[in-house]
Amino acid sequence: MPTLLPILSVEHPCQPQQYPKPRFRAISTRDRLHVKQIRAGKEVVDPNALNGYDFSLKRSTSWGRRGELSVGISGPVRIDASTQPMRIDMVGEPTLDKNNKPIVRVRACIFKFEDGQLIIAGKDLWPIDQKYEKGMDFPERPRDFTSTKENKVIVQFMKPCGYFDQD
Repeated sequence: MPTLLPILSVEHPCQPQQYPKPRFRAISTRDRLHVKQIRAGKEVVDPNALNGYDFSLKRSTSWGRRGELSVGISGPVRIDASTQPMRIDMVGEPTLDKNNKPIVRVRACIFKFEDGQLIIAGKDLWPIDQKYEKGMDFPERPRDFTSTKENKVIVQFMKPCGYFDQD
């Protein structure tokens, strides 16, 4: 059976840097396993409801923390560590709209590192990707790491793990 390794990005030396390398390496060189989630203000710690993740600039994968080991493949992530809070966009695979034009959906999130954990906050909304003017952003992106029934933000707490780790 071939060994599966996380995908790491290699930049062409002439390309402008689009993300701070150290911050992206902190996310991408380690796979992540959910410790808990906060959904609508309620804490979820049941391992059957949590996942593992491998983030990459080319594609990302997720798998269940318990049960049958099967992998979900999704699009890449985009990181902007120059903002406060730092931003991470989960980019979906391209699909077609009702006019058969390709569209890409994005889950606009924020992230931080705290006590050795990666913490990501975002709504379970996937608006169509678009270019915003400088200083503009997805209105769906949370501004802080608070989850309430009203704001519908999901806060995910993840610890480093091995690829396909389960418990």
